[in-house]
Amino acid sequence: MKLIRSLHLYLGCLFAPLMLLYALSGAVQVYRLNDAKKDGSYTPPVWLKTIADVHTHQKLPATDRSSALTISKAAIGVGAGLALGVMALSGIVMAYKFTRNKWTVTFFLAAGIALPVIFLYLRL
Repeated sequence: MKLIRSLHLYLGCLFAPLMLLYALSGAVQVYRLNDAKKDGSYTPPVWLKTIADVHTHQKLPATDRSSALTISKAAIGVGAGLALGVMALSGIVMAYKFTRNKWTVTFFLAAGIALPVIFLYLRL
């Protein structure tokens, strides 16, 4: 269990900044704050457009040196995905291990599965 806790801790510290970036930039894109209005009434700030481009294309907007980073985007994406999976699974294991009321953990885990399915089904 100590290995699982350490793995969860260190992977969390390593990938938390990237996950926060993707969470923030994903929220920006849900409301299309990164897109300029065709009538010119809104132009997104450069930093907003930049984080949206990082989220969508895993690279900074086109520059003279953008082609030098093509290999790293796959490695970062795969690494972040694997780390997120390991962190989620280790978090679930620790939730069951260190909680007295297993039913509460089971309820919230089931809700975390059911709610997105319901929202997708209802198109919310």
